Amino acid sequence: MRNTVIRFLLLLVSAYLLLLTAPLLRSIPPLPATIAATVIFMGISVSLIVLGAQINLSGMVELAAMVVVGGLWLTLRRLSAGGAVNQLAVGPAVSVMFLLFCLLIGRLISRIIREANILVPVCIVAAAADIFTVYWGPTGKFLAQAPQVVAALSVQIPEVGSATGPEGVAGLRFITMGLGDFIFLAVFLRAAARLRFNLGRTGLIIGILLAAGLTTLFFVPAAAPLLPFIAAGFLIANWREFHLSREEKWNLLWAAAVVGVIVVAMVLLVKLT
Repeated sequence: MRNTVIRFLLLLVSAYLLLLTAPLLRSIPPLPATIAATVIFMGISVSLIVLGAQINLSGMVELAAMVVVGGLWLTLRRLSAGGAVNQLAVGPAVSVMFLLFCLLIGRLISRIIREANILVPVCIVAAAADIFTVYWGPTGKFLAQAPQVVAALSVQIPEVGSATGPEGVAGLRFITMGLGDFIFLAVFLRAAARLRFNLGRTGLIIGILLAAGLTTLFFVPAAAPLLPFIAAGFLIANWREFHLSREEKWNLLWAAAVVGVIVVAMVLLVKLT
């Protein structure tokens, strides 16, 4: 337990240092460097949540910690708006604190999950909901009309070298990951810890799929949902842990088919209009 907490704290510091130094690096090709920094940060984040899922806390302690961390996050957000130095030094702390805040929210939500089988429909529904909200729902609308709202509720990964140009700190650019991605990642991994799944394998497979998903962000013109990668990684890593009846398997298959048809129909509708 003690070693887990120490490694958790070291990863928190590593995440902060990566976000702090990335925008200040010079003489590095920006695109491959930013892809590498984003993937490394995601690896750190998944490892953080894997370790955080293994730390046993009571519900009251989780709730109290969530309130405290949420307050710190809001305080740091205000401080980060107070000039160039604060943006560079405090901004990364805002993202790290937000990540910790999402972890605690996810831990609390995961308490309603008492058996393994329920995680299968949760993964399918979460992935489908993320696709809908990003492309046709509130997330997509906020990205188009009020991107600052999405940025405020996201972990911001700075593009490498973006603060070293002629604009200085004003030239900072970010890759963002929303709160839903980290909250559901925490829900899945804390539930997996409680149900005694293999957390190492689960985190590794989710991390690999997330790295692939994040890489696509640099080559597509619009936002991309990441929860499908998280959900798929979780199901692939733990498929032997689920013991569904034949009827349940057919119901899930039909549900997945219906979701697929709806998504395809909406894509075609958007293109035709």
